[in-house]
Amino acid sequence: MIRSKCIITALFLAAAAGCPSVASAEVNTRVSILMSLNGSPYTPTAMFPGGTGYCHVDVRITMEYIGTAPALGLASAVFQPVVSGYRPLDFPEPFVNGGTGSNTSIPPGVVPDAPGQFGRISPFGRTALGTAQALTNFQHDNYLRIAQRTATAFIGGPGNTTGGQGVPIAQLSNVGRTSSDPAFNPSLTVNVFRFGFNFDTFIARELTIDIPADGFGNRDAATGERQVYWFADMLEVTGSLRGTALVIPARIIMPAPGVTMLFGFGAISLRRRSR
Repeated sequence: MIRSKCIITALFLAAAAGCPSVASAEVNTRVSILMSLNGSPYTPTAMFPGGTGYCHVDVRITMEYIGTAPALGLASAVFQPVVSGYRPLDFPEPFVNGGTGSNTSIPPGVVPDAPGQFGRISPFGRTALGTAQALTNFQHDNYLRIAQRTATAFIGGPGNTTGGQGVPIAQLSNVGRTSSDPAFNPSLTVNVFRFGFNFDTFIARELTIDIPADGFGNRDAATGERQVYWFADMLEVTGSLRGTALVIPARIIMPAPGVTMLFGFGAISLRRRSR
């Protein structure tokens, strides 16, 4: 199972080795992954009740600024979501416009922040994606990974070592803005991306929805850190507040049918005792 930690900085690595340290960025972003099963409320952990019924999983990724300097809004991030415990018979939902486009393309390459809409959430589709860069669902054994079409290898594999070919999340500041661009989102807690997948064959397992540290882009050339950018001024082009991310993954538990029955009998017993 892929476990998410805040990105380990060069400062801590150097200290542990007894070597001279280099400057490193603070953790400035909390990334929360929530999911809904068959229309249930969004939660970080859920138990699928079992049986052979169809299950639809709607995943929402939220970014929250937790840095110390005042910020005006999210500038950009790049990441590759990964679902572990995925099976060959599971199937993903397609992305809007085939995973291509941008905030201003026709048809749009972004979606409203609503269940059942899959892709980058407006206004975070500043980066235009062509057919070669389209957002794509890749399956690697028991993993589902989302990245641009050119990143065919798993994270860390050939051609996918910088994280830069992940899902590009970005919005415009006042620089370069036109009347066709969507309004700026100044919130410091924003929903940025939605994706979905389905399974209709019940197999006892646990699925984890995560973003590995090496799956982040916006890499600092000097330190190698993967960063999230936030605007400190609306006249900045790329955002000067830069730090690493702490990811809180989501988990789906699919117990064996007998275990599910035991949970049910236990609940009935507790209700009877309470009466």
